[in-house]
Amino acid sequence: AVSTLLELTRNERFTPGYWKAAPDAYVRDAMVYTRLIEERHPQVHALLASACLVPEAYASKWFIGLCVHVLPFAALFDFVEAFLEEGYLFLFKFSIAIVAATSEHLLQYKSTDVNKILEVLRLDIGLYPDDYEGGAFFTRLVAEAKATKLEKEQVDTLRVEEGEKLAEKMRKTREREAQLAAEESDDEIVFSDEEDD
Repeated sequence: AVSTLLELTRNERFTPGYWKAAPDAYVRDAMVYTRLIEERHPQVHALLASACLVPEAYASKWFIGLCVHVLPFAALFDFVEAFLEEGYLFLFKFSIAIVAATSEHLLQYKSTDVNKILEVLRLDIGLYPDDYEGGAFFTRLVAEAKATKLEKEQVDTLRVEEGEKLAEKMRKTREREAQLAAEESDDEIVFSDEEDD
């Protein structure tokens, strides 16, 4: 079991960097997911953007949690098998399949219905219990993910592009933090009894 976990967290074929304290790899892949949804499901992308929903708020259940708390066992078994076979590419295919399967439901909401949108995207058990459609919904979802056409080269290109954007964003954040720290150190209050004579 330990060697399998190490393989998942270290092998580039899977999800290295997802379980770090600062999971830049996951954030990058969440950004890639956003690009894929913008391309394939523009109406859903527009809804999510207008609701100010970033995928980090909901996609961790699929990407980091590997659907352990999302799918009933039969579908989870198929999910894990496909993930082990295809690697990280399957996570993107699955996320596309979720949006495809729930887009009609999602598009009924307004951008102010943030909690309802999140319930759908997280496949909340209140909306999608394990026996939803007799369990066929989840089995079909994994099957549709397996059948989703997605080129590894496209995902790899998007990963590079989004990785560069994230690195630049982090660089600017560090610069701003340093600037604020410098300003804060300049704003120290000096009391009269602390002044040099």
